[in-house]
Amino acid sequence: MMELGEVKTNSPSASEDSVLSPQHIKELTRAIDDVELEETLKAVPLFSALTPLEITLLARELQPITVGDGDVIYRQGEQGDNFFIIVEGEVERIVENAQSRNKPAITVGKPLVQGCCFGQMALVNEDEIRSCSMRSKGETHLRCIGRDSFRHKVGDLSAMLKRSSSGYVLHNRQLRSRKSSLDAEMEGEISPLSKRT
Repeated sequence: MMELGEVKTNSPSASEDSVLSPQHIKELTRAIDDVELEETLKAVPLFSALTPLEITLLARELQPITVGDGDVIYRQGEQGDNFFIIVEGEVERIVENAQSRNKPAITVGKPLVQGCCFGQMALVNEDEIRSCSMRSKGETHLRCIGRDSFRHKVGDLSAMLKRSSSGYVLHNRQLRSRKSSLDAEMEGEISPLSKRT
């Protein structure tokens, strides 16, 4: 009789009592998750300079985190040192007016969903200051890696970008675009989708 969590193999060469143990199932599930993460990472423009091996190393080093509804993952103005991928759930961007506490914070754009990444600039810039706050909507499952772990396990992303001129140019465009968007939002040139107090 098979135990719960065991899977019988249907291979002709397998004996009748060959089963996958719960540990094997866990390892296979993790391998499938890693492949899905690798595909997500390949789609991140900032990581276009990474080799397939570097993408694989990054996927393996991402640590699981679960946050509750309304939890702030990081705050605007904090020093950034972590990169995140959403595995399940939603995360919203919140921008506060640095000049006036009387003005309400605004939610910017649509919520980020499964497969979206955020915080990647912290992997490049040691002095990265978070340009907005990130808050979960509902229970949210993330994968995360810090800058030091990234450098130790994968390498220096700045150096990787420089070896790929297209990645370096793209990174600089992203920085300029992000700064322009946030400056415009703070000046009221872009109307927020919703306001928060």
